[in-house]
Amino acid sequence: MAETDTVYNKIIAKQSIDCGYAEWPPFMKVDPNSGEVSGLMHDVWEMIGTKLGLKINWNKSLGWGEITEAVKTAKVDVFCVGIWPDAGRTKSLLLSRNVFYNPLYLFARKGDRRFDNNYEILNDSAYTVAGAEGDTTSSILAIKFPKAKTAHISPMQQQGDMLMNVVSEKADVTLVDIPYIEEYSKENPDKIERVAGAPLALLPTAIPLAVGETQLKTMIDSVLTDLINDGTIAALIKKWEAKETYAPQPDVVLPVQDKSP
Repeated sequence: MAETDTVYNKIIAKQSIDCGYAEWPPFMKVDPNSGEVSGLMHDVWEMIGTKLGLKINWNKSLGWGEITEAVKTAKVDVFCVGIWPDAGRTKSLLLSRNVFYNPLYLFARKGDRRFDNNYEILNDSAYTVAGAEGDTTSSILAIKFPKAKTAHISPMQQQGDMLMNVVSEKADVTLVDIPYIEEYSKENPDKIERVAGAPLALLPTAIPLAVGETQLKTMIDSVLTDLINDGTIAALIKKWEAKETYAPQPDVVLPVQDKSP
């Protein structure tokens, strides 16, 4: 059985949280020269630190494939960017309440309109889909298109590598969120475009914690609830121009107050 509240007790003793992070613009950006981090989730955690009276240390850059092990072994106190939960991860991690939601769309090479409003034809060995091994993207694609070939990237690679598999014609489509595509397209214009049609999935982002860290989850959840209910998460989504990112609804929607005396 996992030890309980070990990380929580360490955090309280040192009065700080050691945050692991990985790049996922605009939710987490890393300056290539200074290494300084910024982004929507950076702001969320700085607010969490202020509310709890704890210092937030951005001191551990991780590859996306390292997250589960880093959290389980307390290499970091918390992976502060958040993850898209899936069955594999939820077996070995405790998750916070959801911070926000993103629809995921299929993307193909620029000008490739074969799959517009016609996703079902991808379920054929004539086509190749690109996700990330061990990630939600690969599991969704496997469920939706079990007959398609795969060109998945390794867990240590980035979303940009999934897109490169499409651009380089190693795959026909991949599955990505809109905010990331917006950032990618600034550096790689006219390379890729969204396949017309509905989102293939709607995924929440939650904070992964080690199993047994129930007090840490309670503490983080309480602050996230405050930030959701007072509109802070929604305001940060707007500030960082995170398109097609949706804040959870407040627990209670208060009636409009009469401002007259």
